[in-house]
Amino acid sequence: MGLDDIPAESLRSLKKLHYLFLDENEIKVLRKDSLAGIKASLLVTRRVPKLGNTYFVNCKGRAFMKVPDLSSLSENALPKRLDLSRNMLMSISRSDFPSNLNVAMLFLEANDNVKLQDSALINLAGSLQFLGLQSIRLQFTSPFTFLRGLSKLQKLILNYNSQKNDGVIAPNIFKGLGLTALKDVSMYNCHIAGVGDKAFVGIESLEELDLTFNWLKEVPSAVKDLYNLKKLTLRLNNIKSISINSFKGMSSLRDLDLSDNGGLKIEEGSLAGLEKSLESLALRTCELDDVPTAGMWSLAALKILNNRICVLKTDSLKGIGANSYDFSDNCLYRIEDNVFDGKGRGISLALKRTNMTDVRFVLQYKEKTFQQIWLEGLDLNCDCSVFDAMWVSEPWTLEGQCLLNSESKDLKDYEFKKFLQNNCTVEEKKTETVDQVVTEIKETNGVSRFSINWVVLIMSLLFLALLAEK
Repeated sequence: MGLDDIPAESLRSLKKLHYLFLDENEIKVLRKDSLAGIKASLLVTRRVPKLGNTYFVNCKGRAFMKVPDLSSLSENALPKRLDLSRNMLMSISRSDFPSNLNVAMLFLEANDNVKLQDSALINLAGSLQFLGLQSIRLQFTSPFTFLRGLSKLQKLILNYNSQKNDGVIAPNIFKGLGLTALKDVSMYNCHIAGVGDKAFVGIESLEELDLTFNWLKEVPSAVKDLYNLKKLTLRLNNIKSISINSFKGMSSLRDLDLSDNGGLKIEEGSLAGLEKSLESLALRTCELDDVPTAGMWSLAALKILNNRICVLKTDSLKGIGANSYDFSDNCLYRIEDNVFDGKGRGISLALKRTNMTDVRFVLQYKEKTFQQIWLEGLDLNCDCSVFDAMWVSEPWTLEGQCLLNSESKDLKDYEFKKFLQNNCTVEEKKTETVDQVVTEIKETNGVSRFSINWVVLIMSLLFLALLAEK
């Protein structure tokens, strides 16, 4: 609408006003009296997990060169989401944020080269839980003193801050800043080539660290200082091997993502220290020829998509205790006997877009061994082994399609399952080949062979009874 100020006089009379949208205007300053007497939430009151209702203040993309006067926001007691992103802020200091604003989430991304002064956010220390600092060209070469005193800060986003020179995170950049509640730090795509020793000292409370899409050649030894870390993401780096004891002492780590590190080698002892804690391991697109097994008994989920695994051998999963496996997008065409022995019941198995053509491997296991098997994108034959696999699995376990006379059939379709049931018996898996079963399904034209056998038996008994009477 082109407004350069809030029309306060007109809005004060609207006693039932709850929501006030001020997008696409030219308001650049919030004066002390800007919101006086207005009951509505600025822009819109939204609900944020763990914060409840929040007061959303949108100052995004307003070409501000300095932080506007925010003092009037103290009149509203709700936690605030303050968006100052995509402006032209030159500098931020403690005087820019009056006390008692109750800002819980602050977005400062894309303020190119903004200078963050020492203790710049100290007046928000009592409320600030989330801070977004993406794309401000922040260098990780000296202590982050602008974070000093943020004792309630839980999540810090530092993505897209390209590092210059050697690209190494300096030691002690978080040390002594009082960041005792910090749980989640993200440094996605920052051109990080190395991490100095003690780089993460001072944020030992951290539970999640994302170093995706950087230039790392090894697992940084500095992560071992994060003894409370539960999730570590190292996707899309240049890590070729993992040295022994890279994770020693990280007994809280549950989720490790090493995907998209082409040519990765995981040697014996590489995951030492994680035997009792690691629950999820992602190794997508790592050019692996086989499944690494050492030190993974505690795993609940193994994601090893898009590698070079063509055969699951009998001992391929030895030493792995997981009951969820994703082998999608591999060249997998055969699963040998007893691969899933000792894995318990309720196994989830994804075989999407592999080269598997049947599911006969399921038949050697007890009923309900498999809870879910995903088969999308396979050239799977609709033979009676498909029905047999359904028989020994949980209801609706198989998900995907199979081919019957070149026609795709949905494995979860009730009518198709009924068709298979009418044309197959569990015993057939012992004697018939795929071609024989498919041929017999065609020839019977939907009439159950099982039913025909019963008819023949009954007629024979009647014939014998008639002979006995004579």
